[in-house]
Amino acid sequence: MPIQPTYPGVYVEEISSGSKTITGVSTSVPVFLSMASRGPVDKPVSILSFADYERAFGQDTSKSELADQVRQYFVNGGQRAYVMRIVNADAGSSSLEIANEAGAATLKLEAREPGLIGNTIRAEVDYETASPEATFNMKVYRSIPDSRGDLQEVDTELYRDLTMDPSAGRYAVDLLNQTSSLVTAAPAAAMPASFAGYSVAGTTLGDSAGTPTFGPLDTAITAAGGTGKFQISVDGSAWATVSLSTGASLATIDTALSAALSPLGVSATAGTDQIELNVAQFLHIKSGNTSGGSVRIRRAADSDIAQAMQMGHGDGGLEVDGFALRRPAPSGFFAKIGTISDPATLDGLQEFMVSTKAGNDSLTMTADGLPYVVSVTYAGAGLSLGMGALGHNLISSGENMDTLIAGINVQTGSLWTAVRTGYRMTIRSSSPYASSGDGLDIDSLAELSITTDYFMTGAAPSANIKAYLGGAASATNYEYITASADGSDGSMVVPGDYDDAYEVIDREVDYFSLLALPRTAEQSDNDRAGLWPAASAFAKAQRAFLVMDPPSAWNSAQAAADGIAALRTGLVKDHAALYWPRVRVTDPVSGKIRAIDPCGSIIGLMARTDSSRGIWKAPAGTDAALYGARGVEYAMSDGENGLINPAAVNGLRAFPSGLVSWGARTMDGFDNSGNDDFKYVPVRRLSLFLEESLSRGLRFALFEANDAPLWAQIRLAAGSFMHNLHRQGAFAGQRARDAYFVKCDSESTTQNDINLGIVNVLVGFAPLKPAEFVILKIQQKAGEVQV
Repeated sequence: MPIQPTYPGVYVEEISSGSKTITGVSTSVPVFLSMASRGPVDKPVSILSFADYERAFGQDTSKSELADQVRQYFVNGGQRAYVMRIVNADAGSSSLEIANEAGAATLKLEAREPGLIGNTIRAEVDYETASPEATFNMKVYRSIPDSRGDLQEVDTELYRDLTMDPSAGRYAVDLLNQTSSLVTAAPAAAMPASFAGYSVAGTTLGDSAGTPTFGPLDTAITAAGGTGKFQISVDGSAWATVSLSTGASLATIDTALSAALSPLGVSATAGTDQIELNVAQFLHIKSGNTSGGSVRIRRAADSDIAQAMQMGHGDGGLEVDGFALRRPAPSGFFAKIGTISDPATLDGLQEFMVSTKAGNDSLTMTADGLPYVVSVTYAGAGLSLGMGALGHNLISSGENMDTLIAGINVQTGSLWTAVRTGYRMTIRSSSPYASSGDGLDIDSLAELSITTDYFMTGAAPSANIKAYLGGAASATNYEYITASADGSDGSMVVPGDYDDAYEVIDREVDYFSLLALPRTAEQSDNDRAGLWPAASAFAKAQRAFLVMDPPSAWNSAQAAADGIAALRTGLVKDHAALYWPRVRVTDPVSGKIRAIDPCGSIIGLMARTDSSRGIWKAPAGTDAALYGARGVEYAMSDGENGLINPAAVNGLRAFPSGLVSWGARTMDGFDNSGNDDFKYVPVRRLSLFLEESLSRGLRFALFEANDAPLWAQIRLAAGSFMHNLHRQGAFAGQRARDAYFVKCDSESTTQNDINLGIVNVLVGFAPLKPAEFVILKIQQKAGEVQV
């Protein structure tokens, strides 16, 4: 915009030079499109190395040659590629639905990647968090055998402090869906109900059922100086200080809670009737939010009674959130807290709270089957802690748990590990094969049985699998997997699956220049032949070039020469080229030699040639060696090469100097095709490169004034681009005017064109065509007669 002067002085205005620069697009960015046993589906993945490919898709070749072709591409000089895995519509993802401790379905996990590979996904759950009755941890990984057949964890993801509260920042469903590369998550269709969260003090208020005694609370208040305090946070509110005087009762506690919490807009009530253990009464403070909520208690800065009363998790209390029942059950064997369907009941701690118990002075653990048989026995009064002198309290109950846990860990060594999370004990096997089932496959061991008396009257600890696993059989073999489904690789992909993939690539890949369709395991030659017409049409629409693979039935040069014509039907012939025979490579797993199609090797060679010589150089000749190949499936003679070359089958030849590409014709380059303009691969690829580069580089002209200044800018930009290529040797002709031209003026763009909003830019170039035949003429010079 011109400067509008308003005061006397010197004004400075920067004026654009009007010069625009056109940069050439990359000449060798391929798309590889095929089946794979794992990896994202219908999503083009950009990779910069074969290691990138392995991370996303593995190196399995049972579904297709995709891994082979991508490996050969990078071995031969490729630098960047897009890989897209496709599946048939009947492919499916493995899934499992995990139950909570009461056996009610709560969380569904589904493998992100369709296929049998989803059955290798495992999920481990534990409650070893700062709030063991509110949050949980989850580890998700794949369990696969190594070269010796031993299971190993790979692709491990660890999520800590998850919650099942949908409004929380670490809501498990949202977090897994946003960050996990292995699974997606969804709440079960019928989720367990939420309830009012609460906090339980660990010190009892008397031992008479239904008749709480507030003497212990008054004693703590007196010891604090006549006014006892603790801090409380309800439903995530700010911390408030609650003050109590002696003579405490449920009514006086409620009054103090109301005074502290009302300004914060939350509420809580005190009670004892819902928290009963035999004859013991425990003070609990419950959130007023019956649809969830939480209560957290911590020590006050002065006159504290939280420590004496064991209030808050940090001082031995029990804090249960309103969404606790929606958490998946811990994996491993666990002792529950009470009747878990009623989280306000602590009967499950009963066996740990008594002082001695006749007949319960031993613990037996057995694991039937491989690889371990474990038996641990405690003799005498190993668990008699003299609780009667201490009185009933939760801390002493936890100490009894700790004694049992220590004994298990000492006696079983590294075979089993027992841990305590809050007032819950979990026992896990160190074996990757351990489960509570009766045997499915390599992930199954046998069962661990523990005598019941140390846990709950009339109920054994819950025998749970070490890690939740997918697969249809899981729901019938494991108690805490309520539903499951096998992953499915689906049937062979059909042309419609490729058509759908082309639409995705068109939307999501900004630019690519080469296209390959690696062979799938079940495709016949007829199946392959039916793919090329649509693939070549897609390549033309994208200004890309299709590298075709030969039928596996071509076992001689004559078969190739005879069979090539059938592949031209419906093909965009000048946008495709075919190479034969197949190449032999070493299998990276077995070490055996096997034959694969040549497309990956050829595309890698094109990338290497483009980088070292330019796209105008044919990817063929003595310096066009194919790396990573051990030979060809069929070694042809010069005469046999003479059969296939006129038919536009590009030969791969094994010479003493190595394996090389020995042909550079498009599928429209057969003799007498009538299309001499695009007979050769480098001419067609150079033309596509110019079209794409100029198309992108001239976008600056859109919506500019259609007149001489714009035409001059276009001529300058396009002319500079073409001249630079000429200097690199891209065109025939010694002088620039013989090599190329750019025309954009009143002759190319008439007034009628201007009225229609059209700018016509004419660009011409003289292509370099490869020397296919070098004819050496040798003549003997006759001896001269001396006169």
